[in-house]
This record gives sequence, structure tokens and C-alpha cells, in this order.
Amino acid sequence: MRQSYRHKTTSVTLINYHFVWIPRRKRKVLIGEVESRLLELIRETTQNLDCEVLAVEIMPDPVHLFLNCPPTLAPDQIMFR
Repeated sequence: MRQSYRHKTTSVTLINYHFVWIPRRKRKVLIGEVESRLLELIRETTQNLDCEVLAVEIMPDPVHLFLNCPPTLAPDQIMFR
């Protein structure tokens, strides 16, 4: 897992977030095409937000996502996009 600092003119930051979420009632729906589409959406959205996916694990019910993000984004801004 690569850890890279973000360098700006007045700051150097390293902010990593670990997000975990599950489908409603822990139903095992994240398989097959749903899993591949979810991974595609995660990669697309994080690229638009200037975040870097460090690790992602999609299991049939939970999703673990480890991101390196800029300091201008709060965790709720990342999750609700």
C-alpha cells in the first residue's frame, strides 16, 4: 500500500480514511455484475474527487474502502457523492 504525501505551497498532508458500509439488513447482494459496477463507480467517483484508492475489498455484504484524500474534503463530502 503506497502512502504518498500531498504537497501544496503552504502545507504537506497525509489524510487516509477507512470507510465501511453494508447493504440494508446485511443482504448478500454485492456479487457478480453488482460488484463490478460498484468497483467501477468507486474508481470513477474517487478520480473526480482527487482521492486515491489505497485498498478496496467488496465482499457479498460489507464493503471496505481505504482512501487517501485531500484536506479540502470532509468524510461526509466523500461518502455522499
